[in-house]
Amino acid sequence: MISPDDRIEDLLEKHPGLNAFLMEHGIVCVLCGEPYWGTLGELIARKQLDLEKIMAEINQRFPS
Repeated sequence: MISPDDRIEDLLEKHPGLNAFLMEHGIVCVLCGEPYWGTLGELIARKQLDLEKIMAEINQRFPS
């Protein structure tokens, strides 16, 4: 299960399609080919999105 505490670089390595999903929600986690050096929860908070809703969608589309 993906968690808000997971680091972006680890998630993108394990789930390459996650980047496109996040971009659909306005969350940019790769800039100039380099991943954001933080957690998924931090990126979601920056965009002031509903953490629980986004996490539910992520875990439905990207089961571990």
